Amino acid sequence: MTGPDLLPLPGTLDDALEHVRTVADAVLFEGYVLYPYRASSAKNRMRWQFGVLVPPACTAEGGEYAEQRTDILLEPRTADRLHAELRFLHVRRRTVERLDPDGMYTEVP
Repeated sequence: MTGPDLLPLPGTLDDALEHVRTVADAVLFEGYVLYPYRASSAKNRMRWQFGVLVPPACTAEGGEYAEQRTDILLEPRTADRLHAELRFLHVRRRTVERLDPDGMYTEVP
């Protein structure tokens, strides 16, 4: 990366991208991998996760968005290319069940 106020990054482009991926992973998984926090903690009384998108029908309840827009300002050069990689987590609904004495399973709340 170069420019009037930017110095070249040390190492190769792959080294720089690996560093960027590490930061992106931290942002992507913050609030997901690190959760659950203690519910009694003041900072955890309101749920907040960066970049959460919900189905359009759920936006009426408020608090989350169904769409996201990202604007990127670039200074193009003749031989430069932009490579973009979008990554996100999928919500999966899972249940935990216990085996009852009668051999049936009961969902654990």
